[in-house]
Amino acid sequence: NYLRPLGRSLYPDSIQEGDDVNFYAFTISYEADENKDIQLKEHSDASVVTFNINLNLPEEADYEGSSLLFENEQDKQSPFELLMTPGALCVHKGLHRHQALPIKSGQRHQLIIWLFGKHGVVRFAPYEEEEQLLTVEKRWSTTEESPHWKGRSGWFGLL
Repeated sequence: NYLRPLGRSLYPDSIQEGDDVNFYAFTISYEADENKDIQLKEHSDASVVTFNINLNLPEEADYEGSSLLFENEQDKQSPFELLMTPGALCVHKGLHRHQALPIKSGQRHQLIIWLFGKHGVVRFAPYEEEEQLLTVEKRWSTTEESPHWKGRSGWFGLL
């Protein structure tokens, strides 16, 4: 009920009805141990929008490093860095190139949720302004009468 409307509100040029009807959620942990995940190389996600949530508790903020580094689309030579403090949420377009920098000490735990269209389709071309037609009701719809609810149940209701 919250993630789809949030993504649609933040990125109306990229997400319209039907572009975010499915999701994939997973966790990843970074740990300063050579046998564990230390970093994640630059990539883009298989989603129209990604929600990245730090699951560490405030008392687990003793890790060092492991920031997210995002490509600056206006100046490729000047990426921007985001510290993922406990409880922090980062929402970005799935196609925005990014990476997790190496963790130097401690552990950082993340919940990642990708939203994408039917059959795994990820729209990459922006909508023209006249195509951005989602009404407030469609953007925030949570009723089963809404077209994007037909045939859906269970976990889908969380989105």
